[in-house]
Amino acid sequence: MYLDRYEVIELPRGAKLHWILNPGLAFNELILGQRIPARDLVDQLSDAPWFDRVYVECKSCGAIHKSLLWRKALMGNWFGLVCPSCEAKIPTLLNVFSLALLIPTAPLWFPLKLIFEKRLHRMQLAIIRNTPVLPPKVQGMSLRAALAIGGVWGAVMFLFFVLVMPSLTQTDMTSQTPMAYFLAALMCAVGGVLFGLYLRWASNRRVKQIASKGS
Repeated sequence: MYLDRYEVIELPRGAKLHWILNPGLAFNELILGQRIPARDLVDQLSDAPWFDRVYVECKSCGAIHKSLLWRKALMGNWFGLVCPSCEAKIPTLLNVFSLALLIPTAPLWFPLKLIFEKRLHRMQLAIIRNTPVLPPKVQGMSLRAALAIGGVWGAVMFLFFVLVMPSLTQTDMTSQTPMAYFLAALMCAVGGVLFGLYLRWASNRRVKQIASKGS
């Protein structure tokens, strides 16, 4: 059976659970249009880097595609992912905070879905079908890049807690003191830096592992 070759990554695995429970990722879904497959397959028989061993399966036609096909079409997938072989929808995850915002606002976005869904899918398919499967060059993450990613992450989290979370919890933000905003910004900044440094550590660790296998 082909699944003997692949490790299946799906709920309730940590990475997938993190995607649906992290409030900051609602920004990625609703504003950037980033969606991820509900199920990934990781080739266990290959010595290639991890990102070159991850595949996405289409339940409709059974095709298995390298996830690298979507590296140039990560954003703009508000209406889901589409199989480049049969053009059927690939099951994706939805963040619970995105769901909480989408349900009451359905009368606003559903007409847009009817108008633009097929058009967006055609645009994404054109990008995917013209994307080579060759993996990008393996290299570590610089400190500057890590801090930049952490800064953006911290800013997104701060905006989410200041603008989005109060509307969900019906909290009156006008009653908050400047010190409360400062502490929130400080915590988001520290959290963002730690997140960026962790990504750098994990990335560079993986590069060292790949280099040691190749030597």
